[in-house]
Amino acid sequence: MSGRALIGLATLLLLGVAPATAAASEPPVYDGTMGFGTIDGPSDPEEFTWRVELAEGQVLEQVDERNAGVYYTDVEHHLAFAITAVGAHDADGRAVPTTLVVTEPDLITLLVHHRDGVPATGEPFDYPITPGSGWTVTEQGGNVPPEVVVRPVESSPNPGSFEQFPQIDSGCRVPRLRGRTLRPSKRLLRSSGCRVGAVRKRSSARMRSARVVRQFPRPGAKLAGGSTVAVTLAG
Repeated sequence: MSGRALIGLATLLLLGVAPATAAASEPPVYDGTMGFGTIDGPSDPEEFTWRVELAEGQVLEQVDERNAGVYYTDVEHHLAFAITAVGAHDADGRAVPTTLVVTEPDLITLLVHHRDGVPATGEPFDYPITPGSGWTVTEQGGNVPPEVVVRPVESSPNPGSFEQFPQIDSGCRVPRLRGRTLRPSKRLLRSSGCRVGAVRKRSSARMRSARVVRQFPRPGAKLAGGSTVAVTLAG
C-alpha cells in the first residue's frame, strides 16, 4: 500500500470513520421454499432471509408469528399467495420452533430458535439442525409424529400412562360476516374453525363501530381448519 493510501486510512480511523467494506450479499429470491443450510452448533445463525418478488399492485403483510401473505392492494384485498414458516428438527428428531417475520416491505426472515433449547425443558438441542417438522416430545420422554395428540389414560392402573388419538381437522366453514363489527366477527370465525386474517379499514371508519362490508373468502367456503378470512370495515 502506498504512503498516501496509508495516510488516508489513518485519517479515516482518527475521525472515527470505518473504511468501506464490501456490501452484504443480496438475499436469495423466495421461490416457494425456505431451505436453509445445516446448523451445526449454537454459534450458527438463527435468521435466514429471502426477498419476495412483488408484482405491481401487491403488498407483503404479516399474518401471525408463522405466516405472511402477499395481497393485492385492490378494494377486496385478495390474497395472492401465503407464506408459512418451514419447520426444523434436531439430530434426535425433536421439533425446533420456527417463526416468520416480515422485516422489510419485500423481505421475509425465518427465525430458527435453536439456541433456546427444547421449549418444555430448556434442554439443548442435538445438532445438526435441519429443515423438516420432526417430532413432538411427550411427557413420557418419547417421540410421536406431530399429527398425533397425546392424552392421559384416566382409567389406566399406571398413572402417567398415555394413549394416542389421531388429531382431527374439523375444517373451517366461512361464516357470513357482513354487517357485524370486528369483535363478534372474530368470535364467529373462531367458532367456525377459522381465524381473522388481514383487516382493512376504510379511511373514514372508526375501528370500534365499523362493520364488515366485504370478506374473502366468500361465506360458505370450506377451508382447512385455522384458515384466515380477510375483512374490509366501513361505517
